[in-house]
Amino acid sequence: MSKGFAPEPYKIKMVENMAIMTKEERKEAIERAGYNTFLLKSDECYMGSRPCPST
Repeated sequence: MSKGFAPEPYKIKMVENMAIMTKEERKEAIERAGYNTFLLKSDECYMGSRPCPST
């Protein structure tokens, strides 16, 4: 096995603009969903990703 080639660990398939909701809009969305996060619409969700500080 060649040690000079390392495959990409991931590939970006698409990039989309994301709407930033206000605190009031987020509160209304979670109330509409009955406080069940699984019932939120995809455009009402935002998942932030940060590296673990211990790594």
